[in-house]
Amino acid sequence: MIAPATEAIQSEFEKNNLNCITEEHESSSLVRIALTTKTAEIRTVFISQTDRDETSMRIYNIIKYPPEKEDAVIDALSECNVQYRFLRFIADTNAHVVNAAYDFPLNTDDIGEAALEMLMRAAQIVETCYPEIMRRLYGE
Repeated sequence: MIAPATEAIQSEFEKNNLNCITEEHESSSLVRIALTTKTAEIRTVFISQTDRDETSMRIYNIIKYPPEKEDAVIDALSECNVQYRFLRFIADTNAHVVNAAYDFPLNTDDIGEAALEMLMRAAQIVETCYPEIMRRLYGE
């Protein structure tokens, strides 16, 4: 099933000359997109699971960290989460990677435009937080 939100997001990205990949699954659909900033590659997935205009955004594998640095990473992520409350940074303590998540409000007027705006904001936030997380990992 291709959810309406997936179609709207894909259309908006293509309208703005952003290359993306759409995937269809039995109970969900995805839009995958990768952006490269000065400090990080941001691999983002927009996941839609219903026939309504709702989606969630996930950014995977922002940083891979050694297990012994987990406390330092979690401290840095907590500071970023306080500063940027709508984008949640998450330490995956099993895979030892940093991910980020954003869930869109249910009644978003134009989910495609909202997804594009959130993608750009998330890229800026990751660009801002990445050096601090790396400093905590290797500078202390």
